[in-house]
Amino acid sequence: MSLSWPPLVNWNTPAGKLLDHLIETLEPKEGGIITVFGSAALQLVVDEGFLSGDVDLFSDRDLNEAIQTAGLKKGQASVCAHFCEELTFQTSPKWKDRAYLVNRFGVQIRIPHQLDILISKLIRLEPKDLDAFRTVRLRTGHPTESELTDELQIAVDVLRPGFDEEHGKNPIENVRILWKELFDHSIDVHRQIIIPAIARRRGGYERAQGFLKAELRSLSKVIHYSPSKQKGQGERDP
Repeated sequence: MSLSWPPLVNWNTPAGKLLDHLIETLEPKEGGIITVFGSAALQLVVDEGFLSGDVDLFSDRDLNEAIQTAGLKKGQASVCAHFCEELTFQTSPKWKDRAYLVNRFGVQIRIPHQLDILISKLIRLEPKDLDAFRTVRLRTGHPTESELTDELQIAVDVLRPGFDEEHGKNPIENVRILWKELFDHSIDVHRQIIIPAIARRRGGYERAQGFLKAELRSLSKVIHYSPSKQKGQGERDP
């Protein structure tokens, strides 16, 4: 699924300007990748009309000091940088394979595919998250119903219920709400997404197990092969 990918990044947006300002405080030689996700990422690559009071990002280096130095922490700027753990971004396991990586003034910026941004919004699905689905579909024509069904089978783990302390999170119900809003009909989440996802996984496991058993049988033949058993009775080595 291309969805107009790789994108044309609009750096002249509030999120783009914030990132440029943050980059000014960083030493490029420090390396690492900064990943931008959430609505700010959609603002960069889909529609500058996506509003976000903070720019969610994570990195393999600590950016808290740089954010403080740049005056981008909450309360310091109208649009602030929100430094998160990578685990905050719960989406498809394929997201890193299709994310867009761009060098911006010596710093690597990674922008997840817009589909992966949308999938991550299913966990919460507030009104603004529904608006994000509508806007992306309006701008790109994607995801279609079949595309979203297939991708949710792959990303089925995002539909697991939250921990006890994460009250109010019901991703399965959120998928039902989304289907009515986007496609104007209901969906049987268990039958159309969860059960096929489990079947796909079991099929993969069974193929892997079958291959492993075949390899073990082949190895067993080599290990138990004895040249002496192939010689005739009483036959000596030359």
